[in-house]
Amino acid sequence: MLFDFHCHLDLMDNMRKIITESINTDLSLIAVGTTPRAFEKEIEFCKVNPNIHVACGLHPELIRKRFSEKELLLQYIPQSKFIGEIGLDYRKNNLYSKSEQLLVFKSVLSECKRYGDRLLSIHSTKSAGDVIDLIKKSEVYKNNVCVLHWFSGSLQQMDQAVEIGCFFSINPQMLTTKSGVDIISEIPKDRIIIETDMPFTKAALDVNEYRDNLKKTVRDIHIIRDEVNEQTISNNSKAVLRKIDYI
Repeated sequence: MLFDFHCHLDLMDNMRKIITESINTDLSLIAVGTTPRAFEKEIEFCKVNPNIHVACGLHPELIRKRFSEKELLLQYIPQSKFIGEIGLDYRKNNLYSKSEQLLVFKSVLSECKRYGDRLLSIHSTKSAGDVIDLIKKSEVYKNNVCVLHWFSGSLQQMDQAVEIGCFFSINPQMLTTKSGVDIISEIPKDRIIIETDMPFTKAALDVNEYRDNLKKTVRDIHIIRDEVNEQTISNNSKAVLRKIDYI
């Protein structure tokens, strides 16, 4: 199977086409959410395709406008194995909502620790230190799987995340920057999985192009890390799902 651990299916212009075409293929994807209000609607769209796993999330960039949806997000956690996109974003334009971001993220970590067996897809732009610290303090990593999506922290922060069992989902954009390549070069090979973050990276006109994008990401990682290939990443992907008792 080809596993995409982070995409925004509901924001793709051809969402219905991808849902239909990927039935009975080797493509499996986690459709992360940016707002919990879209969660049930997306589940309804995707229920025809067992290869699509819908996650409930509240993107940190939207928290100031969507803070009232925090309780709705927490209400969905008991019924969803997949949580995301969640996390913190400390870019200049988002610092004004830092206190609300922290409140939401801490609440989500607490609820996931309470229930366990959840996969968390976590945003950590310019906030990796706080994200990792809160994962540690909440102890959510002890009974859940934390995946750091599009990680852009330092190598020291990466090591700290590795120590508490985090996985790292790699997308094509990371492979185009020196900092991204530096991170990919150092991640333990058993913690590497892949994502597209579509439509924010590269669009796919159909499911074949979608698969090709994922396969190219694997090939590009292999160029950097000779010991990491499609089988390695497939094994890692299955290991993540086993950890949350999903397969």
